Amino acid sequence: MKTIQKISALVATTGLCFFLSSFTVNDCPVITYNGQVEGTITVDDFKQTKELSFAKQIGFSNNKAAKHNCELVSFTLYYIREGMDPVEIMGKQQSFHGVVLKAIHQAQEGDRYTFVDMQAKCDGNTKTQKVNPISLKIK
Repeated sequence: MKTIQKISALVATTGLCFFLSSFTVNDCPVITYNGQVEGTITVDDFKQTKELSFAKQIGFSNNKAAKHNCELVSFTLYYIREGMDPVEIMGKQQSFHGVVLKAIHQAQEGDRYTFVDMQAKCDGNTKTQKVNPISLKIK
């Protein structure tokens, strides 16, 4: 699982999607939390962020979201506090509302927040596509 997370982070930070079945490389939308896809974030910065956003440019590659109008349509948030069971929350859009916003506002030092199963819809596509996960530890 650690290898998959590292590959996901590499894909997210380079702005490239690798489709192993066809061995081709394509631009893909990269979504971020306050400009990050992994690592640590301060409690204040974490709580002040109101939505997930698509990166305009990652590394040397223009992001598909910058070329096309992309919107996040769903995600799963895992909120993990030491000594407690993980909490799974389903989200339905880029901006935080309801139970997702409540979980964000409860952030404390040492908590972990992981956004997975994120689905985006971009102009010109009839189907949603999976985008990168985000994994943050609150400091």
